[in-house]
Amino acid sequence: MKLQRVGVIGATGLVGQAIVEWLLRFGYLPDYISLFASQSSDGKSLTLGQKNFSVLSLTEKAIQTLDVALFATDAAVSRQWISIAQSRGVVCIDNSSAFRQDPSVPLVIPEVNGHVLATHPQVIASPNCSTIIALLALAPLHHTLRMKAFTACTYQAVSGNGTEGLRTLERERQCGDSFSEIYSDRIEGNVIASIGIPQGNGFTDEEEKLCHESRKILASPELQATATCVRVPVERAHSMALQARFESSVDLAMAEEQLRYAPGIHYTLTSVATPFRCAWNEDCFVSRLRKDPFDDKQLLLWTVGDQIWKGAALNVVQILNRL
Repeated sequence: MKLQRVGVIGATGLVGQAIVEWLLRFGYLPDYISLFASQSSDGKSLTLGQKNFSVLSLTEKAIQTLDVALFATDAAVSRQWISIAQSRGVVCIDNSSAFRQDPSVPLVIPEVNGHVLATHPQVIASPNCSTIIALLALAPLHHTLRMKAFTACTYQAVSGNGTEGLRTLERERQCGDSFSEIYSDRIEGNVIASIGIPQGNGFTDEEEKLCHESRKILASPELQATATCVRVPVERAHSMALQARFESSVDLAMAEEQLRYAPGIHYTLTSVATPFRCAWNEDCFVSRLRKDPFDDKQLLLWTVGDQIWKGAALNVVQILNRL
């Protein structure tokens, strides 16, 4: 795998750059990694992991030189180029929403449902960042206790809006005024209780992604899932308050044991995970596990994860490694 020719499409963005850095950390050889972005970035240079890369514009000829293409692009770009890449026999791992609900495309968190990669699919989708962070905590409990429903309240960092989100927060901190068009209100010193596009049913597409993707990944179409997604003035780690209901009464000690040994999770009983402390970590952190005092089938917990790393770039590279 380290000798495969890997292309990173959308390499100049936050997630694209992080994908390249994780490829290098996992031992992929720099000379076998190609970086692609829009035509405006053609010929630019990026230094990542002490290696200087040239950024190219993506062409059909360039696609043919790759074994694997990792997409850190928007859905429209992914749809266009993955179709071309497929026809050339290139394996594609996509971080956008383009194929997440396609029944023929596996939606994968390696620690949760990595077994679906055994069939060597040509296109694999990586879930939304909130879905990954939520399910790393909920899946170990679901596999043992059979989760029937969950409610998520998310507190999502501005890195979810890419470089512009981080720049907006920094400008507001320095200048005290709002300059961005990406938020409906000032974000510094504030929270905005709506992320994404309203869907006409009171929910947004961000909230519906978390619910629909969770059902697909857990292979539980009857799972009752709801979410409220909130943007907060935090740089790069998402936090979530989760409430999960199971088929039968829950043994708290057994639930703790499941989380303590779950892959990709750092479970802490004595402290509370915070986005400040959990940023720049490859694991997600779970704390404040407790039983609902009014329903012994329900658990409440708090989970935090780095949105750029495990919520996006690291998950993509872990899928590649699992393949």
